Amino acid sequence: MRELTVGIIGAGTAGPAAAAFLARDGHHVTLFEQASPLRPVGAGLLLQPTGLAVLDDLGLKERMLGLGHRIDRLSGCNQDGTAVLGLLYNELGDGFFGLTVHRGALFESLMSVLDPMGVCVRAGVRIGSLHHTSTGVTLRSSTGESFGPFDLVVIADGARSSLRDEAGIRTTATPYPWGAMWCVLPRTDDHFDHTLVQHYEGTGRMLGFLPIGKASSGPEGVESIAVFWSIPVTERSTFLEAGCNAWHRAASALCPHAAPMFAHVSHTDQFIFANYSDVHTPEPWLGRIVVLGDAAHATSPQPGQGANLALIDARELATAVDESPSLADAAAMYAASRRRHLRFYRWASRLLTPWFQSSMESLAPVRDAVFPIAARVPWVRQQMALSLAGVKDGLFSRRPLKVPSSAP
Repeated sequence: MRELTVGIIGAGTAGPAAAAFLARDGHHVTLFEQASPLRPVGAGLLLQPTGLAVLDDLGLKERMLGLGHRIDRLSGCNQDGTAVLGLLYNELGDGFFGLTVHRGALFESLMSVLDPMGVCVRAGVRIGSLHHTSTGVTLRSSTGESFGPFDLVVIADGARSSLRDEAGIRTTATPYPWGAMWCVLPRTDDHFDHTLVQHYEGTGRMLGFLPIGKASSGPEGVESIAVFWSIPVTERSTFLEAGCNAWHRAASALCPHAAPMFAHVSHTDQFIFANYSDVHTPEPWLGRIVVLGDAAHATSPQPGQGANLALIDARELATAVDESPSLADAAAMYAASRRRHLRFYRWASRLLTPWFQSSMESLAPVRDAVFPIAARVPWVRQQMALSLAGVKDGLFSRRPLKVPSSAP
């Protein structure tokens, strides 16, 4: 396809990644972000082998390995200390691993490649409307400034995007009744090395530990751990008003050996609240506009796929544009390449989440009894590992899994 002018809205994960891939292919890209200065939102995330393969394509994998923390296993236990969940990446073969990273590390790494590729970044610009013309799509900011026209517009402004409806893209977006309080603390010991740990009290309370490496490179980078505490959305204010001592007591009861770490939380202002939505766009591409990342297919965080799916979106969008003679052909190719993969993880999220994060407490004893038994079956165990790695696209099918070339 000829060189295109591309406007991308949103500088989370999908937006900068799409900007990098499209600019690398010779297109003229402008990235718009309403925040100024540019900064990441959130605490930590888990990069799966799929996401790492995309970052490798952008030449960023080694940088991320130097900033992140290698994860070899996921471990979950209930309030009695009974193992409920145990997933090992080596079920996939030697050399496979996840990588937990600070969101700031991923954000800065993606943004670092945009200027050398000629991407124009416009911070502090909130796009409020889109207008189709005979020559493309014009974007208009909330202050009335116009940009474009663009041959292609990418909406990547998150699960609560207001531009999907503006663009006429049919979407269902259902908020989850549960969210999580996140904080980032200094790592004081090696107890959580190479492991994502979760502690469950029924289905209504979950405490998690995510070692996330360093937020930035250089000697000043400090190893951190992200701690998350699951709560109903309606209890956010109650949590904040109760104060950190109430949380110390509740969290220490679930994970006593982490109590010294909790002393670093002196005020509930240190927490970031994350709420989640189930977002589905049956047809993510309409005319000259395509929706990527959480704006197209947000889920609960339980499957651990959000950033990875966004990175794959970005790469496959660029591939579709590069290999198609027209935007209409690119739209068909992109939709076909993402349909099965996204459908699997959408349903996986809907099926898994209630067992770990819901008010359906009757599920907890069933989970605690059945999950460990199921994991003893080799085929089930491998399917769970493949699902975690991000390559499943059906109950009995999967996408190719790239063998990793290096490990931290």
